Amino acid sequence: MNLTFREYKDKDRALKNKLEIGPHKLGEVLKIYLDEEYRRKGIGKTMLQMMEKYFKEKGCNSMWISVFAPNENAHNMYKKFGFVDREIGMLKQI
Repeated sequence: MNLTFREYKDKDRALKNKLEIGPHKLGEVLKIYLDEEYRRKGIGKTMLQMMEKYFKEKGCNSMWISVFAPNENAHNMYKKFGFVDREIGMLKQI
């Protein structure tokens, strides 16, 4: 099941996220974006709380999110929210 959970548009884009419920009762955040001017205002935390609530209501028992390795601010926010490191993706330019 794919859906856009919530999308706000201010200017070209303020924030977006896309969620998917996969097998094994795993709720996956496929895409999350918060425009720089809206960061560090508690909006990301609120978004994650809403996503977690949504996934729980749909019967999920875990939540997955990927983060771009150099994005330390997002990584730290997810850790504060209770996420733990599980996987490392690797890329090679060819």
